Amino acid sequence: MALLFPAALLVHALSQGSVARRFGSRLTGVTLFVFGGGARFERAPSNAVQQLWLGAAGPIAGVVVAAGCGLVWIATRDGNGSVASIAAAMGILNGALSSVRLLPSLSLDGGRFFHGLVWALRGNHLEATRSSIWFAGWVPPALALAGAATLIFVPMAGVYLMATGLLLGGERRIWGVRVNGADDAADAPTRRGPRFIICGSGRSGTSAVARVLHEAGLSAGHDLIAPDEHNVEGYFEERAVVEVNEAILNAAGLSEQGASATREAVIEAARPLAKFMAAVASDATPLWKDPRFSWTLEAWLRVFDAKPEVIVCLRNPSEVAASTLRYYGLDDDERRRAVAQYWRAQYERLLDVIETLGLDAIAVEYGDLHRNPSASIARLAEFAGRQLDPALVRQDLRHHELAIPEEFRDLYERVRMIGAPKS
Repeated sequence: MALLFPAALLVHALSQGSVARRFGSRLTGVTLFVFGGGARFERAPSNAVQQLWLGAAGPIAGVVVAAGCGLVWIATRDGNGSVASIAAAMGILNGALSSVRLLPSLSLDGGRFFHGLVWALRGNHLEATRSSIWFAGWVPPALALAGAATLIFVPMAGVYLMATGLLLGGERRIWGVRVNGADDAADAPTRRGPRFIICGSGRSGTSAVARVLHEAGLSAGHDLIAPDEHNVEGYFEERAVVEVNEAILNAAGLSEQGASATREAVIEAARPLAKFMAAVASDATPLWKDPRFSWTLEAWLRVFDAKPEVIVCLRNPSEVAASTLRYYGLDDDERRRAVAQYWRAQYERLLDVIETLGLDAIAVEYGDLHRNPSASIARLAEFAGRQLDPALVRQDLRHHELAIPEEFRDLYERVRMIGAPKS
């Protein structure tokens, strides 16, 4: 009988895993807590319909199991008392859990369903997440108040509602079970924020470096932005992180090439998103990658509980400009100069933040990565404490090999020396 409760919780989580497989994802872990199992997926839902189905899967499975147990109880109640008792207990547990799981709290199926509903209505994942966090914040106090009011008339129901509100408010997890896990135990999410952050200018090899680390077991995210014709191997960027970074850049006036903003302005632009950033950071995988961290890294540090190790991807600004214009199908000297100046602003900011905040960092030079991937990846492997496969670095993706302009050489060398042994 003691195993019935965790078994009932596991039913909810595995039903979500079954739905995820239909959407091309894979179950990588399960966390069991008092109101159901929280499944972890290789890839989170990519649209609102998938989110809605994942939110509904657990309660539906619970109701189906409860109904099946009811039929077993009817069939055995007059002949086999032990089987009937177990079936009745399992049915009641699954039915009760299904009803509670429908509450729109972040840790419950109802919260996932609410998120999918807002996502479908507004067409914006970030806005749906922010709305879900705000709405879920009212669930625990509302349950506690309802319990207090009910306590006078139905004491047991009142105690139950108050206890539910208290537990949801704290999200107290009493079991931590990982099944079919792809990550090592050392990479379990025991910190708020990633262990590693990959940044640098766009077109500087950030995706290639992220792929090498991701394939070595340092997951880059739950909901990775899908590959496309411009990056067929994948971007390895967590969708929610990219959405936050874009929102910060827009608010700080950094969305255009050539724009700039002070460190204080970026931090202030991130302030309205602080609660959402903390929620995203609390479920961080070991690795996050986004070139936009060149600007937003310091804002994120305010919601992390430990400093991440920073991997700075570096490429010659002339090559970055040529690759960027090729990406957009352009050939314009003015835009080329604007990209190069934006490159300067990004790396000056990164150096400033890394040096003043004392962050542990390493630079990975794009030219070295392609000329001698074995040596470059070996150095990165030592920094990451992982065995890494240099064969994952594609040698056919470098289309430009240009000289470093003199005006950028000093900055380039300063960035290249990040993490280098001091002589």
